[in-house]
Amino acid sequence: MSNSCEKFADGVLEALAAYQGTGALENGARIVRGFFPNWDEEHGTVALSHESGPDNLLRVEGKATGEPRWLTLNFDLGGGDFEPGDVIGVVADVEGDGDYDLEMFIRTRSDEGNIDTEFPEGLSVSAGRRVVNSMHTVGMGDGVVTTERFHMLIIRLPKRDFRLEIREMRFFVLPASHGLRSASMSLASASA
Repeated sequence: MSNSCEKFADGVLEALAAYQGTGALENGARIVRGFFPNWDEEHGTVALSHESGPDNLLRVEGKATGEPRWLTLNFDLGGGDFEPGDVIGVVADVEGDGDYDLEMFIRTRSDEGNIDTEFPEGLSVSAGRRVVNSMHTVGMGDGVVTTERFHMLIIRLPKRDFRLEIREMRFFVLPASHGLRSASMSLASASA
């Protein structure tokens, strides 16, 4: 049985695959339902343009001046549960204009505010087309360990001029019951 966030993410990505459009992106404006850019307007200026067509999910070109504190693509995962030991991950077919990492985290709404769960590694983008992935084994103290809370995957974009093409992407969850981990266990991680 698949995770409800995995199913929700599939729906967002299907909508993005069906969408065909081009033009400037506005801060917080949805490209499709559940997928939108966001950036800091107080400490910098950001200009993003996009193109989506039959050969890709999304091509983004960005120009940033000043020092914006954040520049992100936000990807709704909907409401759902994650358990300690679940492996959450993203796999993507990407190409950029150079070498950089797309760091990611999952933001979870809670009664106390937002709680972030960071992925230990980002998606490594390069000037050549490649398939990359990033995974995280959920620990007891991670913010995603809640009951039926809303989750959002947030991908940090470079805060400089850049080009990124995402040809394909998937969010996945491997349940703890499968007994898999995203990294080898150590004495420190055994207590997590």
